[in-house]
Amino acid sequence: MQRVILKILYTFFFSAIIFSSALNAQDSSFRLQQADSLFKTKQYTQALDLYKTMFEQNKYTPAMLLKMAYIEEGLAETGQALYHLNLYYNVSHDPSALDKMQELASKYGLQGYDVEQSILLSYFHEYHRYVSLALAALVFLLFAIAVFLKIRKSNPIGPVIAAIIFMIPLALNVNVSEQISTGIITESKTYLMEGPSAGAPVAGIIGGGHRVIIVKQTDVWLQVYLNQKYYYIKQGSILPITI
Repeated sequence: MQRVILKILYTFFFSAIIFSSALNAQDSSFRLQQADSLFKTKQYTQALDLYKTMFEQNKYTPAMLLKMAYIEEGLAETGQALYHLNLYYNVSHDPSALDKMQELASKYGLQGYDVEQSILLSYFHEYHRYVSLALAALVFLLFAIAVFLKIRKSNPIGPVIAAIIFMIPLALNVNVSEQISTGIITESKTYLMEGPSAGAPVAGIIGGGHRVIIVKQTDVWLQVYLNQKYYYIKQGSILPITI
């Protein structure tokens, strides 16, 4: 009897989860259709509000990101437009997005939009996990061969040396992947500091829209790389380009 009750409870529990997921998916689909309908009728601000709500819930499509960028450009929200264009490119690799980013960067005198850098960073963030997995599998295989040779009373030094050699790029790839990220400066008046402190010397003041490489975080400060120099910027002034 107890088993029957537990089985009923498990069935009810999983059915509730499936039903809830289906409702969420249906709701997201309805909101997206509603937002797209508003976009088609040129009710851009209303459409953008719905797109933002979906994006905050981590629900998006490449087309949605592109439409958000289009609307934000029309509203003169250049930083937000470039942010969503960057995200669109990261998920689509559409070369026309690079052209548009360069066009906006050139128009408003923004830095950090080198095409080669954009391509390199995008592919790095997409494939670095696979590179790490491949290198880890190779290192494991080499150590397994070394153990097998040891059991067979053969010299395992060759596979061990090879494993150690491949561990170097593996460590570098993992270490760099944890540090490298990019972000868009969103504040219209952002202070570039020489140190991670409000009392540090001010190196300069820039507006929104510039893209920077985020190196590391110290408390509420982010160390960034821009125009071949390192600066510190308040964390709240940057939107990390991640999905």
